Amino acid sequence: NDLRAPGNPPADVSKGWRPVVPFRPATYEHILQFPHQKKVLSRARSFLRLANKINETIASNENVKRVVYEWDAVYHSTFRDMFCNAWRQVYGECGEHLEAEPWGPTATDYYSFLGSTSLYGSYILRDSALYL
Repeated sequence: NDLRAPGNPPADVSKGWRPVVPFRPATYEHILQFPHQKKVLSRARSFLRLANKINETIASNENVKRVVYEWDAVYHSTFRDMFCNAWRQVYGECGEHLEAEPWGPTATDYYSFLGSTSLYGSYILRDSALYL
């Protein structure tokens, strides 16, 4: 959840340490042949598009090219809170109860949001398909 002990600065980011997060490229072989993963990508793109309409400081990077699985994600609490605020602005206070699959925000939504801001450099993303 949080990369730091209480009262300490975020996870030695000041010392150059950044968590490594694996992703899968949005190619047919790895993602696009699976209907659920296509929905995850589509929703991440639409979230960024809608977030940009509300707050123009969020880049409308609709060309999301990566899927991060929930079990691989690392969340920094400050960045997570910023993401959740943007999510609520777009989908409302009960935005985790979307009536369409995928349910609630996904790790792909989170990392797509970070990728559209200056916070993206806080993580190192690596293509996990290279190690299959």
